[in-house]
Amino acid sequence: MINKPVNYIRLIVLIMTMLTAQSCATNKATESRKEAEKKEAAEAKEMDKQYEVDVSNHFKMQSKSTKKMMKKARKHHNNLNRYKKRSWFRRVFDSD
Repeated sequence: MINKPVNYIRLIVLIMTMLTAQSCATNKATESRKEAEKKEAAEAKEMDKQYEVDVSNHFKMQSKSTKKMMKKARKHHNNLNRYKKRSWFRRVFDSD
């Protein structure tokens, strides 16, 4: 069957066609995967931006009373730290 040169040519053409089809399919799969990765990266970047906007809006929209409470808490914390250095405070409150 493979004695004739025409059959050799047909066999070579068939093999080349199969290899070309396989490489085309591989290339298409690779391209689609790369596109999907780019799309996911863009979505992740967009979500990060949205999160940053949400966080900044949260802090911008805090009411004055909340800000005032935070200021008082900071002041109280600083006073505690200052008093902890005093000897009378350590004598009264430290059990060491």
